[in-house]
Amino acid sequence: MLYLITTNEDKDAVMSCVNEGVSFDSIILWENRKDAYRILDICNDDTVVLAIRIKQIFSLIREELSVRMAAERIIDFYNIYSANIPFMTAKRVLGDQNYDEYNGIILGLSHAEVGIVAENLKYPTANLSVSSQDLFYNLISLIYAIDNYGDKIKNLKYLILDMYKYNYFNFDTSMSKMMYGYLIGGGYSEHPHNYSSNPNMVFSYERLLYLIFNEGVYSGINQDTIASWSRFFHFDQSSVNKELLSNYPTLNTRNGIITDEELEQYNYSPSNVLKHFDDTIDENCALFEELIRVAKEFNPDIKIYVMQMPMYRPAWERSAKYYNPWKQEFENIIKSVQSKYDFEYLDWTCHPISEERRYWFDTEHLNYLGALKFTGCINEILP
Repeated sequence: MLYLITTNEDKDAVMSCVNEGVSFDSIILWENRKDAYRILDICNDDTVVLAIRIKQIFSLIREELSVRMAAERIIDFYNIYSANIPFMTAKRVLGDQNYDEYNGIILGLSHAEVGIVAENLKYPTANLSVSSQDLFYNLISLIYAIDNYGDKIKNLKYLILDMYKYNYFNFDTSMSKMMYGYLIGGGYSEHPHNYSSNPNMVFSYERLLYLIFNEGVYSGINQDTIASWSRFFHFDQSSVNKELLSNYPTLNTRNGIITDEELEQYNYSPSNVLKHFDDTIDENCALFEELIRVAKEFNPDIKIYVMQMPMYRPAWERSAKYYNPWKQEFENIIKSVQSKYDFEYLDWTCHPISEERRYWFDTEHLNYLGALKFTGCINEILP
């Protein structure tokens, strides 16, 4: 027998990809208790398609099936399905066929990634921000958008640039310990920037990408697993769940509220705050000006909002003594570029939302409710 084990949430994705002539002998919905009980009846002669995105549930069921079935008779639906969806955020979001055009682009780090819900903005907006994304990768993501999706963003009205904190010009992703996390989070992977000079990394850039993709994201995928999957399914990008194409994290991961313990344990003085990297600052000054120039060249009338994202106020009060010494230098650079190009600088570090604990997932990041609230504030300033 051919079984499909899935959930109500996952079922539509599976059924949209089923090949003509393929039918399941039995469909088991995990949430249905009577359905779930039938998992115990599956035997070694059966074939099972396991289509559940929640890893904990997937692992539990696969462990049970593996006791009674050969591994090749268990087909991991999402392993191959997800591999067909671009992993790099810029490519995935810009290529989303649910949007004919984008009128806005958001660049920046995790603060904008999880703090702005692009779907709720009043214009179609591509949120290309990624955790730990620096000015180099913001610029190269913008150039990628123009070069590869120029027609889709030809009516670009605005650009939001999340500038983290006052030490942002002192930050180079490729030279930090955050490079691995940046890439595994969907960062721009087609340029190593200064990675070869990174003292924190023991692997070459090529080896790092191999470890991330071949042994990580795409592990378990080979000609046999592809052939097995393709017996039953095909990939149709137009039917992909919008949540998988968005760069906003799965909603059930963003519903917490910061605790007192998290407030106490947070590292308020990372190395890029305590140390002054002159070469990095010089390079980032040039990159920032170039980013503004590229955006203005693409559309001279574009509205650009350079933004300090909010921070939970009690956390800011603890970290201000480390970041405020950077403020004058930061704002001098902003003013220097403003003398050449028209853009708006918004320091929203202590935005009113920073006072409301219920909106904060941790010290620096809004939870889902907070992101919805803050997105409304963004709408108020858009052209």
